[in-house]
Amino acid sequence: MVENGFDLVKCSGCGTLFISNPPTDETISKSVVTGIYDGEKQLDVNVRYNRSALSFYKSVLPEIFPTPFRERTTWLDVGCGYGEFLEALQRQYGPNLVLKGSEPNEKKQKAAKARGHNVGYIDLATCEEQFDVVSLMNVYSHLPNPPAFLSDLSRTVIPGGLLLIQTGDSSNIDQDNIMKPAGLPDHMSFTNAAALTEMLARLNFKVERIVHRPSVPLTLLQLGKEVAKFILPNRDSFLRYYFLSNQKKSRSMLMLARKSS
Repeated sequence: MVENGFDLVKCSGCGTLFISNPPTDETISKSVVTGIYDGEKQLDVNVRYNRSALSFYKSVLPEIFPTPFRERTTWLDVGCGYGEFLEALQRQYGPNLVLKGSEPNEKKQKAAKARGHNVGYIDLATCEEQFDVVSLMNVYSHLPNPPAFLSDLSRTVIPGGLLLIQTGDSSNIDQDNIMKPAGLPDHMSFTNAAALTEMLARLNFKVERIVHRPSVPLTLLQLGKEVAKFILPNRDSFLRYYFLSNQKKSRSMLMLARKSS
């Protein structure tokens, strides 16, 4: 699959999809900070604070963490964006959570701070602090080297602590049914539940729970937006993906894993 001048190919072993001709490390580092990605067409990913994400997390968090956090729990959200997940956690579980966010994008980091969140940027390769829970929400697909990143990330989780990853369970479906545009080169790799479980096992994490949700939520508001984009010229719509079977459909997964003591 070719998009925006980049080639998305599949690993014959694990089934992971990745860009075979990625931007340089220097270019990626700059784009992560500015939110601007160069290709055949320039891609600006500086979107807005996503209020609908709060409703999503409100519905799914009790399924992942069915019991309240009754003791002081330190939590790092890596790639926290505008702070939507931090806000959802605070609303859902209250004062026992000591929350911190890490965000490299300067615009998003500033906006998250303005909303009262404890957000900065943490270099995982040199971070010595550890947390009871670490989350990585919709960040995995943006990583140029997921194994190396997760290896650094794993060191920030205390022995016996939890790691929560949200990403797509999509790389095993037929490429004709992969949601397009894929957002290359902002998105750089796509995985599946089996491959991610195996990767975490090599880092001494055991998966405890996997929760699936539609990649495109089927709500009247979202459906209306997709219909409008389908009708309007030069707009990309995900409307057709509503009608695929579950076997052919890209799904979002939330994977909770515990680090060995």
